[in-house]
Amino acid sequence: MLGLYSQFEYNEEKHSVSFQVNNCPFKEAVTINPDLICQMHHAFIKGMFQALFNDVELFMEENTIANGCENCLYTANIPGV
Repeated sequence: MLGLYSQFEYNEEKHSVSFQVNNCPFKEAVTINPDLICQMHHAFIKGMFQALFNDVELFMEENTIANGCENCLYTANIPGV
């Protein structure tokens, strides 16, 4: 997924994809304004999912690169898949 070095896991029961982003494309700017950069990254990833699926809910977990973690964790709920 666009150089993000992602790892994915699909949960068929929940119709969700859990994944981690190991290379944030905005990591150099995250120290300047972490909230804005994380919102932008969230919108960027949600847009990729929306290009493939009609109805997507994207949730970001607490541990993020902005908080000093090695990766950002997300869950995408995709009803009907």
